[in-house]
Amino acid sequence: MRRFLIAAAMLAGLAACGEIFDIALDEAKKGDVESQAAVAGMYFHGWGVEKNETQAFFWYKKAADQGHVESLHLVGLLSARGVGTKKDAIRAYIYLTLAEERGYQDDSRVLEALIAEMSPQDIAEAKTALARLKASAL
Repeated sequence: MRRFLIAAAMLAGLAACGEIFDIALDEAKKGDVESQAAVAGMYFHGWGVEKNETQAFFWYKKAADQGHVESLHLVGLLSARGVGTKKDAIRAYIYLTLAEERGYQDDSRVLEALIAEMSPQDIAEAKTALARLKASAL
């Protein structure tokens, strides 16, 4: 239902997006993962709210930390590029790997490019951090 409301707002024009943003934000604050991802996208693109890459990253990370696959990819991508957050290759590696493992299709190229830019020490640190994260989630 939330995706439908957001899509309808975009079709109706950006004026309606402000109302949809408020609804989505309320649901996101309650922990709804789809609303968190939607709010992140709206902040990132400036749909219904002033564009704010820091807030976009915040909400993508909230959704990613609940397992939202597209948000896992976007947190990794934004971390790799330093958009809305400090550039962090290790965090990027972790989130891009998790997204790839959960079926996100585009990550192999992004992840390969990231690895090519990382030092062997950073790669080892990222792999260790990823293994610790997976072990703690079990």
